[in-house]
Amino acid sequence: MEELVRLRKALVAHEQWLIPDQSGIGNGHVAEEAFLGTGQPGSYQSIHSQNLSARGFAYSGRISELGIEFAKSIWRPSELTPEANGFATWLKQNIAILNYEIGSRHMDNVAVDLTDRLRAMRFPSSVASVTTANKDDFRNFTRGILILGSNSYAKMNPHLDALREILTQLPTVIVQTAKIARYPDQLQSVGVVRHGEFPDPLKVACEMLADSMRKDTKA
Repeated sequence: MEELVRLRKALVAHEQWLIPDQSGIGNGHVAEEAFLGTGQPGSYQSIHSQNLSARGFAYSGRISELGIEFAKSIWRPSELTPEANGFATWLKQNIAILNYEIGSRHMDNVAVDLTDRLRAMRFPSSVASVTTANKDDFRNFTRGILILGSNSYAKMNPHLDALREILTQLPTVIVQTAKIARYPDQLQSVGVVRHGEFPDPLKVACEMLADSMRKDTKA
């Protein structure tokens, strides 16, 4: 029975973009190999994988066409959903967490916290900073959250023109995580969460981001 359950989960992973069960991970997906990989020699996973491969249901850690047909013949459609197998799927969004103080313990912790909150909302995310050289890399993002710390302005200042350009195309929420001596002007945003304004500023930022998506859907 365990082998059939593995085959079922592999089929779900084959057809859906499953969220990994790891905190701090903002993107990626659960691969078929998680269920069909060989694992350690002599382990139960190794034995199950070899048995499924011997029957032609799997190969190289992936489910075969025969395996797909067989799994769909023995499991009801309701049993082949991510939820029925203990998983959730990413939504079709791609959030850029814009952090100009990567390497700062405080700001890295803020970015990880924000990653986990977005993950709980099923939004995939990546941490990066817009520079003059990499601004074209942000075309695949659908939304952004710019987190500002006490030293962010000095580090973003050489790239402000590139950042302003990206923010005209990428609906972004700005979050002040510390008292900022100088706030960058002319930054387009869908909302600003100022330092000390709310007890849980990241929660408010995520809500603003989600609200901007709902408004776009209704438009």
